[in-house]
Amino acid sequence: MGDRYVLQDVTLRIVPGINLILGPNGAGKTTLLRTLAGIYRPSSGRVELKGAVSYVPAEFSNVDLRVIDVLLAGDGRRPRDYLAWLSAVGLGGYERRIFSRLSTGEKRLVLLAKALAEGDVVLMDEPTANLDLARKSSIIGLLAKLKKSKVFVVASHDLDLINVADSVVLLREGRAVQMEPERVDVDLLSKIYGVKVATLSLGDRRVFVPSY
Repeated sequence: MGDRYVLQDVTLRIVPGINLILGPNGAGKTTLLRTLAGIYRPSSGRVELKGAVSYVPAEFSNVDLRVIDVLLAGDGRRPRDYLAWLSAVGLGGYERRIFSRLSTGEKRLVLLAKALAEGDVVLMDEPTANLDLARKSSIIGLLAKLKKSKVFVVASHDLDLINVADSVVLLREGRAVQMEPERVDVDLLSKIYGVKVATLSLGDRRVFVPSY
């Protein structure tokens, strides 16, 4: 981008299930997703993804359209193909509401429903941002349930997603390291984010938090 490379020598294997991309602001997470989506072209190398690819951006236009019109835009599917996913993300009955009047979190869920309807490989940029605890918990649970039938590539700052991930990519300064979720520890996260990270165990879950 410009006179510098945002990503350098990145080699990834997208595995079945949830592929989680973690890293600080400016690390290249969004650039990586947009490259996988075909929005950006790599200057070298190649991208290979099997199946229909859909993309949920972190930023989106604030259009004055009904939710159903936002869902139907561009793909040509039937309304019922989208309405089931709208219910699945917790927005059943929202189809006639005006998209621009929804909360930021609700808009994000509408776009998630659209992506789930259209994609076998679903690319998601900050899917749990601006969600309250109940909706965040619901979406993480939904991803965990769907990961046997769809492939997810999720860029996020939400360390709770480590608990449902099948692969974790740690990204910093344009370089990536891929590993199994079990190998992610406080030392790696502290190095990636440049702040001391602590962990708590809650049953079979690990909770990672910054140390103040």
